[in-house]
Amino acid sequence: HIPLPADTTLCAGTVLLLDGGDAMKSYQWDSGSNQRFLQVYTSGHYFVKVTNWSGCSNGAACDVIFNPNPIIDRLDTTSYAQVFITASNGTAPYSYQLNSNRAQANPLFTGLTPGNYMIKVIDSKHCESEPDPISVGLLPIEIPNFFTPNNDGVNDTWEINGLQHFPEAVVWIFDRNGRVLYQFKSGEKGWNGAYGNLPVVSDDYWYKIDLKYMAIVLNGHFTLKR
Repeated sequence: HIPLPADTTLCAGTVLLLDGGDAMKSYQWDSGSNQRFLQVYTSGHYFVKVTNWSGCSNGAACDVIFNPNPIIDRLDTTSYAQVFITASNGTAPYSYQLNSNRAQANPLFTGLTPGNYMIKVIDSKHCESEPDPISVGLLPIEIPNFFTPNNDGVNDTWEINGLQHFPEAVVWIFDRNGRVLYQFKSGEKGWNGAYGNLPVVSDDYWYKIDLKYMAIVLNGHFTLKR
């Protein structure tokens, strides 16, 4: 008896061990090997001829297919605490797995807390990509506590570093009486220290930053120096 499997389908990167059977005098694989076992890495038709100790010969064959694994092309972490996965290769449709959680059909994961994660893509034939790491840090916002709009080309505008991670964010600037002096959105120019085209005086001013994300609203104040 030659215990070759039926035609077999596997994922690339795995190894199939073909067995020519126990207690045979000789083995002759079409690959040229004369060993009992043959390690198979690539798709193809595999045939073995065996001869027992009585001189009787027999043969068996099987077809082996290795399906390609999906590949993670890009992990887009432009928006804070989110990752959008772009994949190719393998056999669509894909599902997407974060750590060991249940895989989902949506390539977008949101609301990630700070920490390290592993991303994996699984295709329709259950073949998997190599896992890719991502890291989510603390809130990537740097709010300046002062600026000097004196047109010297240095620190003339009150701008928020990291606001680009929150494309829907809105910022309001108030004076000490609560009057709105300026409003800008993510991607727009920050405040130049003017109200109604006239420069305001050196003083403390207040801000409200609505990140439009997970109900995060930041409040505080800064100083304008002339």
